[in-house]
Amino acid sequence: MTPEELADRIADFVSRSDYVSQGELINRFGDSLRGATQVYLNPVNVVLFVGCSELFADAVCILQQERPPRVVIAPAHPMVLFIDGCPVPAKMPWMKGRPPKGGYKRPRFAPVCFRPAPEGTTP
Repeated sequence: MTPEELADRIADFVSRSDYVSQGELINRFGDSLRGATQVYLNPVNVVLFVGCSELFADAVCILQQERPPRVVIAPAHPMVLFIDGCPVPAKMPWMKGRPPKGGYKRPRFAPVCFRPAPEGTTP
């Protein structure tokens, strides 16, 4: 599977399900989405996904660069990640609120999920 194909599958699944976590995507599309890669939100030094494959990271980048977007990344309650079996960092502090100006000095983890983009969204 190519990153473009995975991005299409993720967008289709999110449009039918809403509030889709990384764990749900792993359960749906298989362990090929697991790996040692992290997806960062630069320049604020926030980690959105951990324990993911290069394939998953590339698909997320494709989805985030689309204009107009099909899916958006939204905050999620931390319990969602635990319930869905998402990989979470063991020793990384979690993000609370908005990042400071200039970003964090050390990486912080943000619990997030995928949602369908509202009609007419142009972030």
